[in-house]
Amino acid sequence: MATVTPHKLIPNYVSASIAVSFGGLLNGYDTGCIGAISHMRQFTETMGRMPALLLGITVSMVMLTGTLPSVFAGHLADRHGRLKIILAGAILFAMGATLQGTAHKLTQFIVGRALGGFGQGMFLANIAVYITEIAPSQKRGRLVALPQFAATAGVCLGYFSCYGTVSVTSSFAWRLPYVVQGILALMLALSCLLLPESPRWLALRGRSEEAVLALRMLDFNMDEARGFLSVAQQQPSLSGWQNFALLFRRNYRPRTFLALFLLGMVQLGGIDAITYFANWLVALITPILLDTSAFGAYFIFGGLALCTTGVLAAYMPETRGRSLENIQEAFHMPAFSSVARYLRPLIPSLRHRVVNNPADEEIEMERRNQTGPAEAISISHEGVTRSFRLGVASAYI
Repeated sequence: MATVTPHKLIPNYVSASIAVSFGGLLNGYDTGCIGAISHMRQFTETMGRMPALLLGITVSMVMLTGTLPSVFAGHLADRHGRLKIILAGAILFAMGATLQGTAHKLTQFIVGRALGGFGQGMFLANIAVYITEIAPSQKRGRLVALPQFAATAGVCLGYFSCYGTVSVTSSFAWRLPYVVQGILALMLALSCLLLPESPRWLALRGRSEEAVLALRMLDFNMDEARGFLSVAQQQPSLSGWQNFALLFRRNYRPRTFLALFLLGMVQLGGIDAITYFANWLVALITPILLDTSAFGAYFIFGGLALCTTGVLAAYMPETRGRSLENIQEAFHMPAFSSVARYLRPLIPSLRHRVVNNPADEEIEMERRNQTGPAEAISISHEGVTRSFRLGVASAYI
């Protein structure tokens, strides 16, 4: 989408991506802390020992309340801006951390976790959207991965911060991690006040001058940025319900199901159970499981992961170096074309040629063997635009 200004060591779009990735750090930090805190002697002395059901509710309250704003956080971000919603979520998360860190009753602690989860649901998804919209296409993959990297680092930081305070005899042992959590949330909120709004969002709202200014602040090449703005302003304006209904129309339905499949498989892989309780539960029960179990759960988790890999290989197109508009078109690519693209270099004796027939209704792929006759393969794909067919052709030549 754009290129970096050559004289600058760290472009501003990289700094902005790192700043908003503090949201991922917050998510991981809470995940790393809660398993240890809920079983600290100092915590149980303050809150009392909880039954297993109540403990599960307390630990998972962040995720339970986080599902509520995730339904409408994207709509709010489309209406009010990415950074405003991230800012609101960061403030709510800081308030939740304050309630948890100052709690003397379990009720206040649970309310704090509920409030923090609500804020987390508001900022997590919009962080990835913001980074996607400010990153040049050549750097987008690495920058969008920053929140996940920060989340993993946050889990590690949470584990070690609790390990460092466990020897403190007072309740400060479990309160200090929430002090750190609140400070990190305020840092995220402050970043939202200093960073420019998404230029793509500004362009879609008809605020072209502000979009150009934001692109300049983010160190974009202005010639390429103007081309991006002209494309962004051509996007149709739909209401919130029309956008939602669009997800389930024929052309968009496979993408919607793919996104839901990926998110569901992440949870079914059991990763949350591991990260929340790894610092005590796994160490406790792993020797027992290895001695008595038939490894059924491990085979299930591994099988689901392999299944996910197969679906990705078949249906997830390559997006490197493409604009967001081209990525949208890429999902019209026929199934398994991504697999063919990666297998092609492994079979040098085969050459693929893609041409359009005169009726403009099919894609014909002609496979040539170096010694044998040509074999034509016809793939009907009426919904693919002409511009995208040319893109597919270039991939196979």
